[in-house]
Amino acid sequence: MAAAKRSPKSPLDVDPGAVFAFRTSPLHPGSPPETGRFGAFTVVARAPELIVVAVVDGVWDRMPALEDVREHGVLRRRRFAHTGRPAVFACGADDTTGPADLTALGTVPLTAEQTELAGPYLFPRGVGTSFSTLALADSDVEGEWRWTHDRDALLREREAVEERRRRAAEAEKERYAERLAGLTWDQLLAETPFERWTPSPPFPPAAFRRAAVRRVHKACRELRALGPKPRKPSARKVLKALVQWFNAADQAAGWVIETEEREDVCRVLEELAHVAGHPSLVLEADEWREW
Repeated sequence: MAAAKRSPKSPLDVDPGAVFAFRTSPLHPGSPPETGRFGAFTVVARAPELIVVAVVDGVWDRMPALEDVREHGVLRRRRFAHTGRPAVFACGADDTTGPADLTALGTVPLTAEQTELAGPYLFPRGVGTSFSTLALADSDVEGEWRWTHDRDALLREREAVEERRRRAAEAEKERYAERLAGLTWDQLLAETPFERWTPSPPFPPAAFRRAAVRRVHKACRELRALGPKPRKPSARKVLKALVQWFNAADQAAGWVIETEEREDVCRVLEELAHVAGHPSLVLEADEWREW
């Protein structure tokens, strides 16, 4: 039975029970270029703009058929620091980051396990929910297979990746220090914060992002109006009002500020506090924010 699509816009615009298979990809730049492995996932829940995916615990040396997948359960993550949590997450129904050779296999009735794991995603801010892109299904399958069958090589690749990240982080820290040293209100007002908040989901809706940009620019103008050396209480009042705006907007939008958004907002607060001449104010933001 073919997977029933709601819309021709995306192959993922399907009902729960739809099963997809895919070719896995190398995990890291230093990984072998061809894996020769295939994995699968089942859509276990559906919301207007989201699907919830449960990755299947099977790995094949060819594109599997529906019957090959049917008898397998949900993959458990055990690589690196993982402790057996099910590989279940939500992503956008129009996600374009999916694995290679994504193939619809058909539909199957959801198992009791899949139904239970989908449950938290049916409620706003369900406990234990995870949001990502569809590419996570690829890395889950390939990562777990290599953790079991090729762990030493995987660990060496991971060490090389971490070293590259460390060097990149040091370079970024230097660039950011240079940015702060020359940052001005005019520059902040000419920039558009949160530009990376796309697509939605997994990032907040475009209307939320646009409103956030306007509110940040409003705070910039308010701080600039205080003069070149504003008093700390006056600057604190503006920054606290900005944080409180994000508190209210986040709640009204259904709690859309997650880890990446939080980091971006905190970075904006740091820049505003720095240009205002009171960088220590950013440390107080943790007491004001609810996200």
